[in-house]
Amino acid sequence: MGEQLKAIYNEDFLRQFSEKVHTVYRAFDKKGFMGNVMDHTWDELALKARMGRIAEMLGKYLPARYEKALEILVSIDEECIGFPYLFFPEFVAMYGQAEEHWGLSMTALKRFTVRSSAEFAVRMFLLREPERMMCQMEEWAKHPNEHVRRLASEGCRPRLPWGQGLPMFTNGTPLRCSVCLNC
Repeated sequence: MGEQLKAIYNEDFLRQFSEKVHTVYRAFDKKGFMGNVMDHTWDELALKARMGRIAEMLGKYLPARYEKALEILVSIDEECIGFPYLFFPEFVAMYGQAEEHWGLSMTALKRFTVRSSAEFAVRMFLLREPERMMCQMEEWAKHPNEHVRRLASEGCRPRLPWGQGLPMFTNGTPLRCSVCLNC
């Protein structure tokens, strides 16, 4: 059997990522971050659980203010491209749900999906505020970038492989946007 996909998150990958963070945020405790990510349970964690662990630990090792932490991730995202960096949007889903972070989180998801994918992370926002998020998805569906448009379509699929289900889309009742005038 071939190597499992979760193996992309290995010590070498995390060391390289930690170096990227450290170049823009000197207070980043690379050793502490790696030790807490790759704790005694690491080997048993599945792919998505590993993504979640990395995002969770970023929340502990980046600045406590969401805006500052996100600024650090944005400053290195051009070097963090592809599937392995799905934990960037996961960080947004974990730490960017507060009302005061809405605009910043939407901007970050749109930005990160271009370099990786935010299809899984956007689902947490959909579950929390489906009407408001669908207004955002409608806006993204008209975006000139194909990756942003894909976020709009794939992010709200009722059943997305590896993604959390969206039961509000399977009961037959259409969502009506009561938040904006664009829908």
